[in-house]
Amino acid sequence: SAATNEKNGNTTAATNPTVAISACLGQDQLGKEAHRRLALKGVRTDYLQYSTEWETGMSIALLDENGDATYEFNTPAAWDRLVLTDSLMGLTKQNDRVFVMGTIAGRLHSDHGATSLETLTKIRNSAPEGCVVLDVNLQSPWYTPEAVLDLARGEGFDAEGAAATAKEGKGTAAEAPKKLALLKLNEDELVVLEEWCGLQGNNKESGDDGLAGSVLRKRMEQLALSLNAQRVCVTRG
Repeated sequence: SAATNEKNGNTTAATNPTVAISACLGQDQLGKEAHRRLALKGVRTDYLQYSTEWETGMSIALLDENGDATYEFNTPAAWDRLVLTDSLMGLTKQNDRVFVMGTIAGRLHSDHGATSLETLTKIRNSAPEGCVVLDVNLQSPWYTPEAVLDLARGEGFDAEGAAATAKEGKGTAAEAPKKLALLKLNEDELVVLEEWCGLQGNNKESGDDGLAGSVLRKRMEQLALSLNAQRVCVTRG
């Protein structure tokens, strides 16, 4: 699924932005309830889609002794079948929109006839510079390095050149057509993406866990270069 909101310098609009959601629901009671609750919160629902074949997606959170969650999904589900409509594509032609998308939405690739990853990829590559926020969500087994990295970097990105620049710690990577506004991930996902980008070892430069001060800042800057993002946000816990 993808969400979009309007960017506006007006104080009222900035405080209460227009928020819309694009997702695919099943034609079932759970889908009707999801639609109802979104509308109650003032979220625009005119970009919602409905599947006649698959049920509304649902996840079950399982907590371990440390309070960390793992998730089980009904598969396939309607949210795997988001398609790129003309109205949705039209939003990418405007530079006053911010698109927020998560990697988990592309979990099935094209398996079972899923289309969500293809849709998100087209939006990511078509939206203006700095108008996409990507939430990395690595829920095993629902991801591959290639899919996550491609969605982050966008079309036409020079991964090898960026990796060399990030390792050297100087200069700037060759400009890619479109940069993410923000890449959001947690501390565990930070380590995984550093490994995928050939940056592992950065968190061993100090005696701490590498998640504070100048060490963390350097890691985030290098990952931003490697993944074509203007900013990186690392959540703790």
